[in-house]
Amino acid sequence: MQPVAVPTTFDTDARGAPRANGPKRLITGPRLRDRLGISAPTLWRWLRNEALGFPKPMVINGRLFFEEDQVTAWLESRSA
Repeated sequence: MQPVAVPTTFDTDARGAPRANGPKRLITGPRLRDRLGISAPTLWRWLRNEALGFPKPMVINGRLFFEEDQVTAWLESRSA
């Protein structure tokens, strides 16, 4: 049996009918740190600094998972 991607967010089309945006892509804390080239203490500081507005993670089985779209949007807002 193939896994099914369950839509997690919706918006509407021109008629007002719900349209799925697709499943959220999650990235683990260690993989995010590798991509950004930062250390664990830096990520810890970013998460605790409310002024930065860094996206909050989901905690699943004690591990941090970040929504990739939120992190990308945050990075783009910082470079503007």
